[in-house]
Amino acid sequence: MGWLSGYLAMLVGMGLTICVQSSSITTSALTPLVGIGVLKVERMYPTVLGANIGTCITGVLAALAADPEKIALTLQVAYAHLFFNLSGIFIWYGIWPLRAVPIRLAKALGDTTAKYRWFALAYLAVCFFIVPAIFMGFSLAGDAPLLVLITLCIITAVFVGTVNVMQARFPERLPIKLRTWAWLPEPLRSLRPYDEHLFQPLGRVCICCKSNKSTTVELKNVKAELAPSNSELAIAAERM
Repeated sequence: MGWLSGYLAMLVGMGLTICVQSSSITTSALTPLVGIGVLKVERMYPTVLGANIGTCITGVLAALAADPEKIALTLQVAYAHLFFNLSGIFIWYGIWPLRAVPIRLAKALGDTTAKYRWFALAYLAVCFFIVPAIFMGFSLAGDAPLLVLITLCIITAVFVGTVNVMQARFPERLPIKLRTWAWLPEPLRSLRPYDEHLFQPLGRVCICCKSNKSTTVELKNVKAELAPSNSELAIAAERM
C-alpha cells in the first residue's frame, strides 16, 4: 500500500493550504525542509500538487461570496481554475510513468541554479514574462500566426526530446552529426558564454548574478588572506 503515501501527502498539502489560505505559504514553508534533507523531492512533489488543489478551494469559496446576479460568472472562473489544476495533476501524477518528468526537470533546474545563481532570475523572466508576452502578441495578430508558432514549438520540443533520448540510449542509430550537440553554436547548447560575458560582469554589483565558480574563487581568496604566515606560526610555536 505504499503507493497511497503520495495521495496522503497530497491531502496533507491540500489541508494545510485550506487552513492558511495560500499555497505559496505551504510551499515556501516546506521547501527549506527539502534543502536540509528532511523531505525528499519525491515526497514534496505530491504535497505541492495538493497545495494547488487547496488554493482552488479558496477560489471557489471566494466565488460563492459574489452577488447572486454574478455568481454564475465567478463560479465559472473558479471552476476553470480548479479543473485546470485537476487535469494537470491527473496527467503528471495520475499517469505514473509521467511522474518522473517534473521531478527530473526540477532537479535539473536546481543543479543549474546551484552552478549559475543568475539562472533562477533568468528562468522567472523568460517563463513568466517573455514567453507569455510572445504568445500574447501572436494571439493578437490572429489565429493563423499563433497556430504556426505553437506548431513550431511542438515540433522543436519533440525533435529535441527524441534526439536526447536517442543520444542517451541508442546513439548508434543516429547520424554521426546528431550523436552530440557539438555542431550547434555554444550559446545554443551551454550557459557558459552568458555567464562569462554577461552575468559575471554584473556579479560585481549584484550578488544574485554571481556564479558558483566565482563564489568559490572568492572564498579561496578570503581563506588565503586569513591564513597565518609561516613567521606568525613560528612565533606562536616559540611562545608555546
